[in-house]
Amino acid sequence: MPRRRLLLCSALLIAACAAIAGGATAGSVPVRLGAEIRVRTPGVGVTGCPLEGEPSTAVTSAGTWVAYNDDQTCPINPTGHFHLTTVQLLPEGGGRARLVTSSPLVEGEYFSGDPALAPDPAHPGSALLATLLGEPNGSLIVGAFRIAPSLTMTRLPKVTITGTVTDDKEFLASDIGRASRYRGRSYLVWDAIGKGTVLRSFDGRSWGPPVVLQSASGFPDVAVGPDGTVAAVYETGSGVAVRVSHDAGRTFSPEHVVLLGTDPGRSDAGCPLRGTIGQHQRASKSVRVAFDIRGGLHVVAALGSPAVPNVYLPTPGAVTGGSGRIEHAVSYDGGRTFATGPVASARSGPVGASVQWAPAVAALPTGGVAIAWLETTDLAQTSYDAHLAVLRQGAGSGASTVIRLSRSTSDFLDTTEAFGNSNCYGIGDYIGLAPTSRGVTATWPTTAGTTPGVDSDILVRSAFVR
Repeated sequence: MPRRRLLLCSALLIAACAAIAGGATAGSVPVRLGAEIRVRTPGVGVTGCPLEGEPSTAVTSAGTWVAYNDDQTCPINPTGHFHLTTVQLLPEGGGRARLVTSSPLVEGEYFSGDPALAPDPAHPGSALLATLLGEPNGSLIVGAFRIAPSLTMTRLPKVTITGTVTDDKEFLASDIGRASRYRGRSYLVWDAIGKGTVLRSFDGRSWGPPVVLQSASGFPDVAVGPDGTVAAVYETGSGVAVRVSHDAGRTFSPEHVVLLGTDPGRSDAGCPLRGTIGQHQRASKSVRVAFDIRGGLHVVAALGSPAVPNVYLPTPGAVTGGSGRIEHAVSYDGGRTFATGPVASARSGPVGASVQWAPAVAALPTGGVAIAWLETTDLAQTSYDAHLAVLRQGAGSGASTVIRLSRSTSDFLDTTEAFGNSNCYGIGDYIGLAPTSRGVTATWPTTAGTTPGVDSDILVRSAFVR
């Protein structure tokens, strides 16, 4: 596989980009950051465990939609329902965020988090929401909904596979390309535990047959190109794979592994099952995919460094070690070949001085893509910032601008996912990034300005790219 370092910044450029936090260096991409907007669920105090996390976002003519888990990492939840899904709309033109309170659930059901948003191609201004639902029989399945600008929520036809009792990690994409013959369709991909990584298409009325992309769970993502090409990405045992469809998700190309590597972070017996950063922040590869406006296919993931193996630290409280970097792969021939390279770190120093994780990628209106991620700020891995890289169109350019999104540094949370649950969680597995007519809008969890260790809010910030 050919490798080219597409996204290199010199040490001087990195330092300058980090210092200006919202400007651009000479010869780099001009970027201006908008105001930082804090989103929290109204009427909930600290004792109610207001730990918002794992945000998703979509931008429509109605404004910026933000969905998130509303009790992220709560040690004790009196109702026993974790990750309650909340959606808010930041209206176009400004104004106070509006909370979606309409609910089409039946008795005994409850929202259980992992929300995903996408524009509704059939109803301008509306958004599509996919999220986990708890059922009276104890099952946890994925459900899909339409939310109108009036904040009315309508349930879409059943999407989960018959017989599935546990779904996870759902993501949505919609076909709004003017040149696409499949314009108006939407695609949902998720992990049907025990059945594999699954994709289904939605034509506005019904869901197409399920397509199993791989037999294992893959923490997947999906994107639609300007001509209607669909790309699905997911984790494999060795790295990150992509499959492409040219017939509205009915059939897909063979699996193509485009990035190799392990999960970021380190192995820690106190936080099993995933790589760990800091005390309780679990991390995965967080594979994400997007097409640029010219049809270039971009894949990003957080990978551990093969040169510095993850360090096994069996004692909880030992919070350093491990590594993580954001890798980028791009194809301009329909996914047949990829060029790859690391996204420049916002910090300098030896390997392990900072760990990158939770990437997201979105197309820019002027060509190219933007990539957002989280990165630790200190060797002890006690705090983090959000960053953004802006990549111009073209595999050979190598030009990027790296800026800090977050105005204030956040501390990692102290709590785990649930009482008695040793599978540590922190602020969650992913952040959000959505294309806009002038750039991108990013969403990520922050603990800055909240109760240390027990609270987090969602920040929303737009980047305007010329």
